[in-house]
Amino acid sequence: MTIDPFPLYAHTGPPSELWPSLRARYPSGIAPVMLDPHTSAWLLLSWETNKQVFRDPLEVYSVHPRWWREGNDGTVPETSGLKAMYRPRDNARHHDGGRHRHYRQALETALGAIDQRRLLTDVDEAADLLIARFAPRGWADLIEDYATQLSAMALTRLLSLDDEAGARACAAMRRLWDGGGGGDALHGWLDLYAVLVESAKHQRDVPGDGVIAGLIAAGHTDDEVADQASLIVSTTHDPGTHLIGNTLRALLTDRTLRGEVSGARTRIGDALDLTLVRDSPVRTLIGRWPRAEHRIGDYTIHQGDMVVFGLESAHQDLIDKSGLAHPEGAPAYIACDTQALGAGTRAHLAWGVGAHQCPYAGRDIATTIAEHAIGRLLAHLPDVALAVDSTALVRRMSLSINGLERLPVQFHPTSSIKEETWLSPARPSPSHPASATPTSPRTSSPMARLFQWMFREG
Repeated sequence: MTIDPFPLYAHTGPPSELWPSLRARYPSGIAPVMLDPHTSAWLLLSWETNKQVFRDPLEVYSVHPRWWREGNDGTVPETSGLKAMYRPRDNARHHDGGRHRHYRQALETALGAIDQRRLLTDVDEAADLLIARFAPRGWADLIEDYATQLSAMALTRLLSLDDEAGARACAAMRRLWDGGGGGDALHGWLDLYAVLVESAKHQRDVPGDGVIAGLIAAGHTDDEVADQASLIVSTTHDPGTHLIGNTLRALLTDRTLRGEVSGARTRIGDALDLTLVRDSPVRTLIGRWPRAEHRIGDYTIHQGDMVVFGLESAHQDLIDKSGLAHPEGAPAYIACDTQALGAGTRAHLAWGVGAHQCPYAGRDIATTIAEHAIGRLLAHLPDVALAVDSTALVRRMSLSINGLERLPVQFHPTSSIKEETWLSPARPSPSHPASATPTSPRTSSPMARLFQWMFREG
C-alpha cells in the first residue's frame, strides 16, 4: 500500500484546529506526516497510541538519534531545524540503558540539590520587580512583560547564569523550538551550546549553586554539562512561559475557574494541572525511533522511522472521549467544563510516562515557579482583566510550542508595589574568553534587547 503522508508543515491555520480533522482522517490514532519537505514521521494522535509508545519498553524504541534513518542517510539536510534540534548529545534525553541512567541520576541529583525555598523567594522578588514596572500604567502584555521575563529570570537562578548568558540561552532556545530552516536553528544550537560551555568553564573556577555546579560535581565534562543543561533550558523557558501564560488565559476567560481560585476552592496548582490537560504548552514532541519493524494502529512502522508524540491532540482526544459538556461552537480542549473534568486531574501526558519521564524534582520546580508567578500577579492586581475580546488572542504559529503571542490585560493603575533589585549571578571570569563559535545576528534582535532592559541594574 502506498502511503501519502500529510504535509504537516504546509498547514497555515492554528495547529490545534488541525488535530481533530487528522484524528477523523486517521481513526487508528497514528498519521503518516511530513514535518518539513525532507522529513517524514509518524504522528501519534490519540490518547491510547501516545500512552502506548510512552510505555513501550526501550527494547522496541530508542531515544538515541543514531537510530534516525533519514537524519543519518543524507535525506534531511544539515540546515534543517529538526537536524539541529535532534543531534546526538550526551544527556539523559538522548541515551538508553546504562548511559541514560547515569545521566538521569546526575540530573536528578543536581535538581534535587536546588534550594527551592531560596529559588521561590527569588521568583517572588522577580515577579514583584516585573509587576512594579507595569503596574502604574494600568495595562500590560502578560507574555512579553511578565511570563517570558520571569521564566528567563528563573532559568538564570537554576543554572547560576549571569544575565547576558541567560538572555542568550533563552533567545537561542526559542529558535530551536520553532525549528527554523536555512541554518537558523543550527545557529541557535551553536549559540546555546557556546554559552553553556562558557558557564561550565567559569563555574569550575567560581562554583555556583545551581544545576551546572551539580553536574560538575557529578564528574561531567564541560561538553556533558552543556548537553545536560540544554535540557533545563528547553523545559524552563518556552514551556514555562506558556504554562504561566496559558493558565492566566484560562483564569481571565473562564469565570468559573477564576471564581474557584479567587475563593480558594481550587488551588492555583490544580489550575495548572487543568491547563496541562486542556491547553498544554507543548504541542508535539519528537520522541522515539523504532529498533525493529512493528505495528501501530493501521500502519507498519519501520526501523529508524521518526515517531512524534502528539501531546495536544492526545489531550483533546481524552477530553472528547470523556463526553464533557462545553459551549456550542467552542473547542472542547479549551472550553471543557471545569468541574466535570476536575481541576486536580493528573491525566495529562505533559511530563511523559515511563523511563524517560521528567524527573519529579524538575516537575516540582516548574509547577511551583508557575504557581508563584500566577499567585503573585493575582495578589497584586486582583482586578486584572483581558484588554481585548478573547477571540482576538493570537496563538504562536509553532508545531512544537502552544502559547499566545500576546496576552494584553488592563487593571487599575497602582504604584504601591515595591520594585525589588534583581541581582544576577556574577559574570564569567575574564580568564575564560567568549567562545569563537559563530553566532547568529539574531542575538541582537528585539528579544535580546528586551532581556538587556529586563536585567538592568537598579
